[in-house]
Amino acid sequence: MPADRTPESTLPREGFAHGRFQILHLDHLDYLLAAAANCRFLRVGVTQPDSNRLLDSHRGAGHRHQPTANPLTFQERATMIRRTLLAHGLDRDRFSVQPFPIEQPELLTRCIPPSVVAFTTICDDWNVRKVELLRGLGYDVRILRYRGADRISGSMVRELIRQQRPAWMSFVPPACRDYLLELDIEHRLRHSADENQG
Repeated sequence: MPADRTPESTLPREGFAHGRFQILHLDHLDYLLAAAANCRFLRVGVTQPDSNRLLDSHRGAGHRHQPTANPLTFQERATMIRRTLLAHGLDRDRFSVQPFPIEQPELLTRCIPPSVVAFTTICDDWNVRKVELLRGLGYDVRILRYRGADRISGSMVRELIRQQRPAWMSFVPPACRDYLLELDIEHRLRHSADENQG
């Protein structure tokens, strides 16, 4: 075992990472793999799980509850995450994917007990507020990464797809790209943009 690697026996039994994952991109993958490396079992929490009931609790990050910013259902995101993590070598019995109602904090501890370690990254003010919220609920929150202005964002990837610019494929993992092509994501995003303008 390399000297800089934490022995598995000393890792937390369970940890969780969370996000909307609309769409899963390379920075998301880096985050999920880092979280998985820091616990023995990773729960991946998906926020805004109900596409028919998008909730606003973000105080200034309003796009997160807009239909055009949420093109994938919970089940589609769960499939996308599973396929991607499996393709990157994470064993099927090392992780699960589940709803994570960050928009309804009173429900969080019913979904994931506070004994489960929370792993996160800091990209913007909303991430900072989430850290405060999770710590207030009793979670041990561990920050894995700080992302700067050059980070990849789901908004950027979705916009590239809407514009039919193939460059979007370079910002997502190959397994994710293949699944999104199966879903004909370009048509879906163009159609939702047309509906929004209409």
